[in-house]
Amino acid sequence: MRIVASLDDPSNLMPSLHTALAVVCALLVSRRQPALWVRISVWVLAVLIGVSTITVGQHYFWDVPAGIATALIGYFGVSRLLRKENGY
Repeated sequence: MRIVASLDDPSNLMPSLHTALAVVCALLVSRRQPALWVRISVWVLAVLIGVSTITVGQHYFWDVPAGIATALIGYFGVSRLLRKENGY
């Protein structure tokens, strides 16, 4: 990780797209209503990805909430547009 950290400046990573993609994936999996253990697993994985982006030193704390906000805005924004398009 030292090589990655030396090549990548953590000040240019707002929002954390690792976190955003993990949250969007968890939302999409949860939307399909799989078994409870699957839903719990994808959300635990999303949380761990968010935590790991901070602990490996590639993101500041605020990058993670910004990534979550990006995911929620994108997911619910697209969902709303699709509902309008399909007349729901």
